[in-house]
Amino acid sequence: MTQAVEPTIASISRPVAIDEGELVGTGTYLGLLGQPYLLTNEHVARFQRINGLGHLPRQGGDYHRIANPFQCVPKPLDAALARMDQGTFQVGDRHCVAPEYIAERFDTPENELLFLIGFPGELSRMSAFAGGLLSRAVPYLTRQASLPAGYDSPTSFALHYPYDKLLIKSDGKSGTLPDPPGLSGSAVWATGVIATGMKNWSPSQARIVGLVHSWELDNHTLVATKIEFIREFLVHALRKEFAYFSWIHRGQPLGNDWSDWFKAESFIQDLR
Repeated sequence: MTQAVEPTIASISRPVAIDEGELVGTGTYLGLLGQPYLLTNEHVARFQRINGLGHLPRQGGDYHRIANPFQCVPKPLDAALARMDQGTFQVGDRHCVAPEYIAERFDTPENELLFLIGFPGELSRMSAFAGGLLSRAVPYLTRQASLPAGYDSPTSFALHYPYDKLLIKSDGKSGTLPDPPGLSGSAVWATGVIATGMKNWSPSQARIVGLVHSWELDNHTLVATKIEFIREFLVHALRKEFAYFSWIHRGQPLGNDWSDWFKAESFIQDLR
């Protein structure tokens, strides 16, 4: 799963000084209607209004400014989407997740293995030697947990995150999980291992089923938005974007706005 998913994730940072940056979250590159987009949380994207945000389209390269504005929806969904610059993205080494790998609903069995990979803030630091911000991605395999009190059960689910326990890492050594800040915006993948059986399983059977937005250390859980609500947000964001550019291209006249919405609805049918 790490090899399949890691090339699709983004470390999202903000400038805090002329020559210094700070990690603020994780994102996933999605290929929607032939264009690259970045999906993350609204509470991550809101930093764009302060000093802007950057992403890293090539590991070991330079951060690039996220030039286009995010479309956002606040908690309890806590999601944000921005179109990436096509030229910048094409010269990088990142890949987009195709729409067919986005599940239609969160109907994952409780015992299914869930996977995420993100950039914990405690493993991110400025490096004078590297000349920039270094952030290390951490993969994590877990299962569904009971949703903590105070969260909307129709829209959210929880994942086990026992940050104070010794666990076996991918290299076979034991260690503890990093503090969660920075994992916000990570996509949650249902691997399909339990449903399929390990003998017949491959990473191509995994699907995105949620988007991490919160952590509850007292409950040892991460909390994520269910994918059906993320899908509805994606459709709305693309419809709004297409309608806006339709309006721009026809000269921004007043009236007849429904024509732009009808064009947008026809345009995005394939994503539903």
